[in-house]
Amino acid sequence: MRLFYPNHEEKAYRIAADAFAEYWLEITGEILKPEPVAGQLPSEGDLILIGADGANDFTHQLVKNRSIGSFDIRYGSDEYHMLSISEGKRDILVLAGGSGRSSIYAVYDFFRLRGKVEYFWDGDIFHYRGPVDVRNLDHAERPHFRYRGLRYFAHRGAHRFFPEMWDLDDWKKEIDWILKRRFNLFMLRIGMDDLFQRAFNLPYPPEDQADPDDSMLPHGRTALWTLRRRGKLREEVMAYARNRGLIHPEDTGAMSHWYTPAPSSFFEKHPDLPMLGNEKTPWYAQKNVAVWDIKSKQAVDLYWQLTEAHIREFGGGQPRMFHTIGLAERLYGETDEENLQLKLFTLRRTQAQVRRFYPDTPLLIAGWDLAMWWKSHDVKALCEELDPSKTIILDYNADQGGRSTFNDYETFKRFPWIFGMLHCLAFNNEMRGNYKMLCSRLAEAASDEKCLGFVLWPELSHSDTFAIEFVAGKSWDPTRLSASELVDDFCSRRYPVERSKAWNEIWKRAIRITGLVQWGEGEWPITAFDLEFHHRLLESEQFTELVPERIAYYRKRCAEVDSELSCIGTLFDLMAALPHAAYDSPQERRDMIDVARAEMNLTLRTMFMAYCVRLDAWRAGRQKPDDLKIAEEAIRKIFSALADLLEQNDDFSLRISLEKLKIFSPLNPVAETKLKENASCSYCRNQTSEVVRHLYLPEMDAYFKTMNEKIARDDRSPFVKFETDPEEKGDVSGFCELPVSKLKKEIAGRFIETPLSQMPFLKGPSRKNLVEALGAVKEALNDYFNLGGAA
Repeated sequence: MRLFYPNHEEKAYRIAADAFAEYWLEITGEILKPEPVAGQLPSEGDLILIGADGANDFTHQLVKNRSIGSFDIRYGSDEYHMLSISEGKRDILVLAGGSGRSSIYAVYDFFRLRGKVEYFWDGDIFHYRGPVDVRNLDHAERPHFRYRGLRYFAHRGAHRFFPEMWDLDDWKKEIDWILKRRFNLFMLRIGMDDLFQRAFNLPYPPEDQADPDDSMLPHGRTALWTLRRRGKLREEVMAYARNRGLIHPEDTGAMSHWYTPAPSSFFEKHPDLPMLGNEKTPWYAQKNVAVWDIKSKQAVDLYWQLTEAHIREFGGGQPRMFHTIGLAERLYGETDEENLQLKLFTLRRTQAQVRRFYPDTPLLIAGWDLAMWWKSHDVKALCEELDPSKTIILDYNADQGGRSTFNDYETFKRFPWIFGMLHCLAFNNEMRGNYKMLCSRLAEAASDEKCLGFVLWPELSHSDTFAIEFVAGKSWDPTRLSASELVDDFCSRRYPVERSKAWNEIWKRAIRITGLVQWGEGEWPITAFDLEFHHRLLESEQFTELVPERIAYYRKRCAEVDSELSCIGTLFDLMAALPHAAYDSPQERRDMIDVARAEMNLTLRTMFMAYCVRLDAWRAGRQKPDDLKIAEEAIRKIFSALADLLEQNDDFSLRISLEKLKIFSPLNPVAETKLKENASCSYCRNQTSEVVRHLYLPEMDAYFKTMNEKIARDDRSPFVKFETDPEEKGDVSGFCELPVSKLKKEIAGRFIETPLSQMPFLKGPSRKNLVEALGAVKEALNDYFNLGGAA
């Protein structure tokens, strides 16, 4: 057998051939050497041909001599056709893509169909080794959505979740997986790296200390590796993706933001640059992250220099799409109307600049600001002044709980748009999602010919394997699986046949419970719980100020959730019963931990609500202090079990993440401090091993100490106010301001000052420790229900 690819300038065809040879060797044990097409089609021997007749001369010869009729593809598209023919005693397999990128799709899909390999973000799963049959194949694929993509965002933390922590090998693995799952668009939102330095010939910050600009930013952005190395890495990542045909939107417009701050040296070079004044959002008022006056030609030209520099330095010189956030997360002026008019003008100005140089390249208008800061009728008005032939609304809030944005905006069946799932913010790194609701909304979107895509646009990566697979499958064919079939499909692909049935039972129970958590549900400050306030006990009023509206909501929510919490014990028994082989499989162990920590997160959230209901009942003389102590001990048991659970693999550890960073490139001496500050800041607190054990647990101790003192002195007032530092206020990235207590500051100070090397796992990975953590949760739940839940 011989393997041929087009002798073609488009590198994707050679990449497809190399992938075919790699997987052929992995599954069959046979070596195939990719060969460029030259001369006449070989007259003997089995052949594998990469590319349709428009690209591969050998394929063209088969069409010309009528061995092949035609391919069921549109040329230049993401469609592909896998076709085998027999000529006498030989077999010929043609993997005919409408483009180089779709030829890569065809290769991976062939091995999925005939080699029984499945592709997940955390590695391939081979269900078979042996001969691969290339005969009797005639299978064409066509995606429903034109754009299918992923965002990689700028926060920092544990390696698994935060792309700024990834080295080149990590990115190559990720981009290969993107192609395996037939995505075609990805966007790096991990900051600009050294774009300002390249665009304006600015000096690089020092490599042996914190960036001096950190003191002027809401959160320090000192590069953990040197900024030069980060810029080089961006070059390499973008080239790797571009060679495989992936689309990367070029950012444009008012690009100033917390993750894209302008260095002070930029303002020294442009001292007269006017700023857009009268901003009402103080966390963006600092000059480095403030917007330059978009009404000024100087500001517009300087922003465009950044876009041009990215196209030149990182984008290969040929932009295929643009992207703008407008004036995201900002408020200006004295009235809503003044704010709206400035935001509309900014988008008009951005459009004009793009069209001046690229009249026909599509522009994505990001939906975050539209969903969070605009009125629905304002978005409708915006769409009426946009050109639908070259503008697309990127509605990545379409999965917001309790609200269908695309119906609110009236973009549905009226204006080009992309259905997007935000899915989670940086502080939500656990599984979640109401798939019945998601399937319903997606089916509605798929019925609209103006809906051009389906994307996953979260603030972190790899947090939810099930959700990622949902998007990968549904972005290609939204009709393929109903909500009730998702688990069966997932388990049949991810697990060995002897454990697939057991996992099926686990996932069906798990998805039903995590369906109670959907981002964006509820209204601040009473019912919105995305922030996971049990991770912020000393800075949030949610579990200290027992106002009647809050208690009423907690009582109602606990009643809704308790019936599902009662099923967690059985779910954990099923996982504990999995054999040693499941624990020894890295992917299965990851799934055990992910399922468990999601259920534990919901349990902690609910138990704190129930504790507050009991506190309120104690105030009214309807609850004994002893019952409050039992409720407290149940919470403590689960929080401690969560700390033990997160030590069961390396995914959640800052210490191990830092060690991985050191392997790739030397670190800035302050890298560890910056990483801990970023991962433990108010906005980014999630399930991170060292943060849970060394911050959340001590803060929980302080919280209960305060509450128990209140109970001991028979103080039945409804409020607890933590002692605050008069010179400091905390914030959750500006969305709300919360008091920072001295207790919190002391605990956080110890965490920052203690080296990660002195934070080893207390209960390292072992099946015994995992089962014990599951058992502790089950025991705590029994105590909770023996008390009567939140009654």
